[in-house]
Amino acid sequence: MRYSYAKLYQKNYNFYADKPRLQAAIKLADKLLTTAFFAVYAVALLWTANAVTQKNMPYGAFMRLIGAPLFCLLIVSVLRLAIRRPRPYSEDGANITPLVIKKASADKSFPSRHLASAFVIAVSLLPYYPIVSVCLLPFAFALGYIRFALGLHYPSDLFVGAFLGALCGLLVLI
Repeated sequence: MRYSYAKLYQKNYNFYADKPRLQAAIKLADKLLTTAFFAVYAVALLWTANAVTQKNMPYGAFMRLIGAPLFCLLIVSVLRLAIRRPRPYSEDGANITPLVIKKASADKSFPSRHLASAFVIAVSLLPYYPIVSVCLLPFAFALGYIRFALGLHYPSDLFVGAFLGALCGLLVLI
């Protein structure tokens, strides 16, 4: 059996098509989760900086928490520029009807920067804030579903973004 993104997405789209409140909710969830990951990361950096200044944590911990996400962002950005994969709703994509359209980045779908960021943040916090990290992981997976449901990414964009984010997050352990 051959995989068909368009058929898979159409089933998803049909679920949301006649439910404007659910569409609004999933769009809001996308914005809230994206903002929440950034906020949690910013707070973790502040806590870590404070712990470093009070000599409760080594300086290297702070540098690793900054370095892993920056490295991930660099890798993902270079891949997106080099591959220039169109988003599913674009003319060169799967020609679907998305719930959201990102005109500014119509040719930058692979890999998902949102998922790479969510996973690098969740995984890089693991050695320093394990409870926060474990709590963030289900939300990272939820963000993956949301980005698919909105029609912004192919599943492969999401899997590779999550993989790169987790891999870069593991750099904190080195």
